[in-house]
Amino acid sequence: MIKLIRRFFNRSITRKLIFGISAVHAVLMSIFVFDLVEREKDFLISQNKSQAKSLVKVLAINASSGVLSNDLIALEEIILAQQEYPNINYSMIVNLQNKVLAYTYKENVGLFLNDSISQQLLTLPPGSIILVNDELSLDAAFPIMSNDTHIGWARVSLNKSSIVNNINLVTERGVLYSVLAILIGILFAWLMAKGLILSIVDTTSALTDFEGGKRHFKIKNKRHDELGELNIGLQRMFDTLTNQESLLKNNHDLLELEVKNRTQDLEMANVKTQQYSDTIKKDKVELEVAYKELIKFQQELVEKEKFAQLGKLIAGVAHELNTPLGVAITSSSIIHDKLGQLKAKVESASLSKQDFLELIGSIEEANTITDKNIARCTTLVSSFKKISTDVNIEEIRTIKIADYIKDILQTLSVLLKKEKITLSVQGYNSDVSIEPAILAQVITNLVTNSIKHAFSSEEERKKITIIITEQKQWMTIEYKDNGCGMSANVMEHVFEPFYTTKRNQGGTGLGMNIVYNLVKKNLGGNITLNSTVGEGTSIFIQLPKMAN
Repeated sequence: MIKLIRRFFNRSITRKLIFGISAVHAVLMSIFVFDLVEREKDFLISQNKSQAKSLVKVLAINASSGVLSNDLIALEEIILAQQEYPNINYSMIVNLQNKVLAYTYKENVGLFLNDSISQQLLTLPPGSIILVNDELSLDAAFPIMSNDTHIGWARVSLNKSSIVNNINLVTERGVLYSVLAILIGILFAWLMAKGLILSIVDTTSALTDFEGGKRHFKIKNKRHDELGELNIGLQRMFDTLTNQESLLKNNHDLLELEVKNRTQDLEMANVKTQQYSDTIKKDKVELEVAYKELIKFQQELVEKEKFAQLGKLIAGVAHELNTPLGVAITSSSIIHDKLGQLKAKVESASLSKQDFLELIGSIEEANTITDKNIARCTTLVSSFKKISTDVNIEEIRTIKIADYIKDILQTLSVLLKKEKITLSVQGYNSDVSIEPAILAQVITNLVTNSIKHAFSSEEERKKITIIITEQKQWMTIEYKDNGCGMSANVMEHVFEPFYTTKRNQGGTGLGMNIVYNLVKKNLGGNITLNSTVGEGTSIFIQLPKMAN
């Protein structure tokens, strides 16, 4: 069932956006409505309690002289005056023996109160008391005093029906606002996905047309963002390949004409003199062989030139975007899991403040990681645009190397927490002039390789340590884990392309080869490896402080 659900959402970016945005809106609005109702409930209950205490205190003060003089008429007038206040069920004045001296319902005057709630007044010391506080009513009592002498009790009961009505109203409005927010989020996600999908369809259609042999056409491009820049770069590449193909075809036609003329000359020479017939035949055979080889070479050159740049671009897109998108998808999955946990706790009414803060903290952390990796994808798309126009352009800038490595590891924090791996970065934080995106890919590949190959799921203390040391012109990054280590045979082939010990588990054998090439060719550094079976692996990367 879970596989079917994943397959359903993975087939459409629109579904992912709509589901993600609506889920976030639903959870956040549910939390907001829940918190609002609770706050409103606490406020109304507190207000009701304060009102009851105030009314019963005023009643006790006003009834002091009437109780002392046993003036039942005056006490009745005081009781009647309080009925003007809203939400009052009844008011009463009793003496110390629980005899009713004045009551909202006159037929109870003169009776003794024998219920269990009223009996509490016979034993309790003088003071403000809440006798009843349930969902329907609140009953408060206050001592009637005369010259510091306790002579009776005043009681007031308030109706809580207005509180329930207000809470229901707040809840209904909150649910309505939540539904509106979810619908708006779905509409926004649909509009955003629609524009994105249309642009991707246009780009894909252009690639299909070019592959099918169509030339001299323009890619539909109405965007001014990164996808628009990518389309512009592809258009330039198509135009360049088309011009090169046309130039090669012209050269082919000229060469074919020259070969034809040369053949005719040789035939004329054969007519003029027979003595050169053997030489002419030999030259003709050699020319025909050379002509066939040249035609074959030209055809291969046309195909290579046609797809070289496109192949590089597609390979770069496939590899460069794989890691940040993988992290973003993992973070999205964690958000989905945390939201499920939060929803389950809310539905089961077991959500505590600590649970709420922990789950929201995890969601915010995963969301931050998703944003960073999506931003990194945007940077990579911009890089692909630049590659399509000038492959020699490099983006080199000066960074604080320890801080930057920590930022890289931060984008992988959700994955590392999931695998229960602890990290530490030690050593110098010096300035290094480098291509940061390449360093990010190197560190990311190393961490991913450790997770896949070094650690098993049964291990409890998984640890990765990065130590940075500084020399005069060089910086050395020592990356080490405490995993299973490598044998001498594996160490000998670890940097070779397509070499892997987990091919049956989906390994491609390209991870460490890519790291090796990035360090040696792109960063101008050196990389070595040392490992012992059962003790872990250390990788030493030596980089120049100033890029060449």
